Amino acid sequence: MVGLDKKLFQAVASRHWPGAERVLPRLSHSANHGRLWLALAAGMAATGHRTTRRAAVRGVASLALASLTVNTVAKRSVRRTRPLVHVVPMVRRLRRQPITTSFPSGHSASAAAFAVGVALESPRWGAVVAPIAASVAFSRIYTGAHYPSDVLVGSALGAGAALAVRGLVPTRSQLPPAARPRTDAPALPRGRGLIVVANSGSGATSVWPPRADPLDPIREALPEAEFWTFTPDPEPDLVPEDERARAAAEQSDGGAATSHTAPAEPPSLIELLEKAARRAAEVGGALGVCGGDGTVSAAAAVAAREGLPLAVLPGGTLNHFAYDLGLETVDDTCRAVTAGQAVAVDLARFTADGAATSTATHYVNTFSIGCYPEMVRIRERWAGRVGSWAAEVLAAAQVLRTAEPLDLVINGKRRAVWMLFVGNCSYRGVGSAPASRHDLADGLLDVRMVHGGRLPRARLLSAALLGVLRRSPVHAEARLRHLRVDEIPEGADLAYDGEITRAPRGLTLDKVNEALRVYRPLEV
Repeated sequence: MVGLDKKLFQAVASRHWPGAERVLPRLSHSANHGRLWLALAAGMAATGHRTTRRAAVRGVASLALASLTVNTVAKRSVRRTRPLVHVVPMVRRLRRQPITTSFPSGHSASAAAFAVGVALESPRWGAVVAPIAASVAFSRIYTGAHYPSDVLVGSALGAGAALAVRGLVPTRSQLPPAARPRTDAPALPRGRGLIVVANSGSGATSVWPPRADPLDPIREALPEAEFWTFTPDPEPDLVPEDERARAAAEQSDGGAATSHTAPAEPPSLIELLEKAARRAAEVGGALGVCGGDGTVSAAAAVAAREGLPLAVLPGGTLNHFAYDLGLETVDDTCRAVTAGQAVAVDLARFTADGAATSTATHYVNTFSIGCYPEMVRIRERWAGRVGSWAAEVLAAAQVLRTAEPLDLVINGKRRAVWMLFVGNCSYRGVGSAPASRHDLADGLLDVRMVHGGRLPRARLLSAALLGVLRRSPVHAEARLRHLRVDEIPEGADLAYDGEITRAPRGLTLDKVNEALRVYRPLEV
């Protein structure tokens, strides 16, 4: 076996590989310390596509496990010397020949781990990364750094590391489907009967002027759907004067023949959704919505009240509800609308004291009271100027410096809390950092609290830093069907699905089980 290994190595060294002299040594060097894979992961994450970001994170996690295994265990167990490089042409050799033991190849392990990890989450990106990984592995033989068996075993260890990471953190395809109860919804070939309300202020379209029309791919997939656009008033200081004048002129002249232009007094988002719902009911179709979670939440309440199925077309920044449903692109929704595939999901709601249940406010994701609404307010104020991540940091720093815990009566018990979180259905993730849901019809509220108590700011800081710890005196968790909150301080705010409003003195939170029909391809 050793003799065969050396013969294969010499065969590679003695053969001329056209064009490889300039490429493979540089490629091999670029993979030192995982630099190549980290750069690829950063580029993938920068695309903004959630599946691509997950693939990048899984690839890096697999690489880290493979590097740890190979460099701390495998290389110390088998102390094999490196090949003699005198048979390798000088032009192929690395500038600095490795001095560690040869078996197994760490570069090959990292390459295979990253490629397999990416492919497990995104086969398309895996097909892109695989040739690069194979080239890096071959370059280790080509440059004289490793024997073929070093590369084969290293690659096997890397692939095993990626599979081990998948065992610890399942891929999305391994997780149970969200919102399992199937329900009836009309099939709308080519989108006939679908009335889509698009919020032009959501997500990427909030940039003035819009960089691209997010409705274009939806129009292509559903050419017979009707599209109604809601345009919120932009902040004056963010809109150039000439653009404002042009927009005003266009509005006074009317829009395209296929669009429903707003009157002189444009309707609110709720009014436009209700008008679109009535139109959808007349034609026996469905209500569609393209926007962020706040827009989707408003549309969900209207659709449930009118008994219409809802088509959620991801168009916001985060799209939590769509992603938890398994709708990662508008293509997923378009397939479901065309085929008439839908599921039933729960709606959570909160009702202020003295209000009728029929006037309750519904939400699809989360409700919170405490410091989080103030963080949302500060983040939105700064996001357009410094970016979302920097705005998050600024908001957290200001809240930590200035906020105070709230004294609330929760289910009859007085508590000092930094934040009360109430999710629509059970979230994965622990502590104060809920992540995602995989059952949107479980009939439960996910209730989490961050306590105040003694040394409140130290508690808030520990909640932020150690929020992933389940057993912590800072946190409390419960799964309930209803929740009562009393004696809310005057002037306190609450947030639901990214919207902020003034909190009443008391309110009740509960669920309406399987109240909403949502299009979703059943094979997701």
